[in-house]
Amino acid sequence: MYVGLTVAGCASLVDIIPSRSMTDSAIVETQVRIGMQLQTDSSLPQTIESLPIRSGYANRITDGWRRPLIYAVNKDSFTLTSLGKDGLPGGTGDNADVVATFRIVKGKPEEVRP
Repeated sequence: MYVGLTVAGCASLVDIIPSRSMTDSAIVETQVRIGMQLQTDSSLPQTIESLPIRSGYANRITDGWRRPLIYAVNKDSFTLTSLGKDGLPGGTGDNADVVATFRIVKGKPEEVRP
């Protein structure tokens, strides 16, 4: 049996998967790709637009509302942020910011949990 998704089928998944879940997935995927860059260059990338591509993955750098993730670099850490549905700082529910901070430990990104 052949199982495949058409472009229309993939587009309909966007309507099924909650935007917050798509945002969380994009943050994790971007963090993994930053880790790949660290292994190659031993430094954090200046931008996330030039990250290496992972075959078989979405490689999205946008949140569930199709806005670019905000990437900020510190000395040995970085933050990936989505401003939520409304695109404004703060908020609650779907409008709440999604922020993930990662520090570099032994050349790999590790999430900083509060």
